[in-house]
Amino acid sequence: MGMAVYEEYPCDHYTAVINVTLMSTGCPRSEIHETALQLLQLLDKRFFGAVHPPLGDGDLGEYSSQY
Repeated sequence: MGMAVYEEYPCDHYTAVINVTLMSTGCPRSEIHETALQLLQLLDKRFFGAVHPPLGDGDLGEYSSQY
């Protein structure tokens, strides 16, 4: 019986960073909390680009002309 080989993918590192950052946003220490929020904003821009927030019921917003 051979040992199972676990292949590490580059996305595994990003997932770990995002998870730790999300957990850190709940930290009661304000410096850690604020830094985690800033990192989440950077990660959001890097990985999700121009994703717009969802619109509310009946809210056309500034993005309505794109749909």
